[in-house]
Amino acid sequence: MFPLLIATSGALLALAVVIRDAARAVHARKTLGGWLEPLQQAGKDAWLASALPFFGYIPGLTVLTILVGQKITIPVLVAAYLLRWGKYSATTAAAYVIAAWVLIVAFCDQVMGLLFHPSYLQLAVQQRLPNGFPDWLIF
Repeated sequence: MFPLLIATSGALLALAVVIRDAARAVHARKTLGGWLEPLQQAGKDAWLASALPFFGYIPGLTVLTILVGQKITIPVLVAAYLLRWGKYSATTAAAYVIAAWVLIVAFCDQVMGLLFHPSYLQLAVQQRLPNGFPDWLIF
């Protein structure tokens, strides 16, 4: 029942946004006399030029996730985002990266018990780790 309520309210909210945006687009077309100017302005407003490099990171992060695992890749994504687009200093980004890693390991892995996809690094390195090393810290 609860997922249906969430899905219905989300769909209604999305529908309201689509209707509002469509009405504004039609009004802009009528005001400016064509679709070219409204589409150019929408492209500028959406910051497409600065957003596209972020989507270029997605294939690399997917490969990195397969190779080294999610507990390492997610903090790498946080660092890349904060340093490149957020223009944060290296020390501030490092603090956020450590906080993200602790949240992933302590909350998502240990408290919630989420299953993480096994990485190729885990399969290769797990036998070489010293006895007693908590491999759940990195895998």
